Amino acid sequence: VYFKYINCASENTERDILTAVLNGYSKCSKRLPVKKLVMEFHKLFAKMNKHIIVVLDEVDCIGLKDRDFVCSMFQWPLIYENVSLIGIANTLDTMELLKQKLKSVPELIIFAPYNEVQLQLILSKKLKTKNDGNAIELCARKVAAITGDARKAVQVARRSLSIDLANGNTCRNVFGTLSSVYGSPLLQVKIPLQQKILLAAMLRLAGNNSSATVEKGSLLSAYKKLCKLLLLPSLEMDEIHEALSLLESQSILKLKPSSCQLLVDKTVAGKMIADSSLLSQINTICLDENSID
Repeated sequence: VYFKYINCASENTERDILTAVLNGYSKCSKRLPVKKLVMEFHKLFAKMNKHIIVVLDEVDCIGLKDRDFVCSMFQWPLIYENVSLIGIANTLDTMELLKQKLKSVPELIIFAPYNEVQLQLILSKKLKTKNDGNAIELCARKVAAITGDARKAVQVARRSLSIDLANGNTCRNVFGTLSSVYGSPLLQVKIPLQQKILLAAMLRLAGNNSSATVEKGSLLSAYKKLCKLLLLPSLEMDEIHEALSLLESQSILKLKPSSCQLLVDKTVAGKMIADSSLLSQINTICLDENSID
C-alpha cells in the first residue's frame, strides 16, 4: 500500500498538492508547469500496482481558485480502481457545494466536536505540562462550549500559558486569550452549508420569537423544500439528525423528542449563517409557519 498524507493548511494549491503526491514516490520540481505536473501525476497513478491511499487534511484550507481541482481530486477513485481518497475538514461547505458537480458523491462521515474531557486530555499531552492544570481545564471547558476545535484549544492554552507566567494567574489569561481569539464566541462559530439551511429554515418558522419551539416534522419538511428549490442536495434522515445534534452541541438550539427550540436570537443566528445571498434566497421562498408551538 502506498500511503500519502497531505496537510492542506500548508499545501493548499493544485501545484502544491500534485507536487506533494509525486514527491512521495519520486523527486519532482515545484517549478514544473501545472499541466506537466498533472501529466506526471496520471502517469504515476496509471502504472502503480499498489493500492494508493491519499489523505487530505484541512481540505477547507484550499483556496477558492482551486475548488475545481478539489472536485477533480474526488474523481480519482473513479478513474483508478486502486486509489482511495480521504478528505478531512472542519467545515463541509466545500463538499456541499461540489456535490452537484461530482459524478459519484463521497461517503460523508460527520464527527461531533471534541468535548471538555477529550480537549483536556489533548491539551495535557500536547503541552506536556503538569502545572497550570486549572488553566488547562478552564480552557478545555470554554473551547468545548464554543466550537470544540482542538486547534483553537491548543492555540488558546499555549498563548495563555506564555503570558505573564510569573504572576501565576493563568486562568485570567485564558479569559483574555479566548476573547482575542474568538471575539464574540457565538459569532465565530462556523457551520457547514446544510446546517446553515436547517438553521435558516428554523428562523423562518420561528418568526420573531427568539425562543420559539418548532415541530421537527415541520422543520424537516421546510428543509427538504428549501434544498429542492435551491437546487441543493439534501441530507438523509440520519444525517439530518447528526446535523441538528451538532447545532445543539454549539448551543444554537435544543433538541426535544418531537421539536427543536432556538436558543439564540434571530440577529445572532443570521450572523452565524454568514451568507446574505443564501438568506435572501430563502426569505423569498414561501414556507408554512403554522407549525410553531
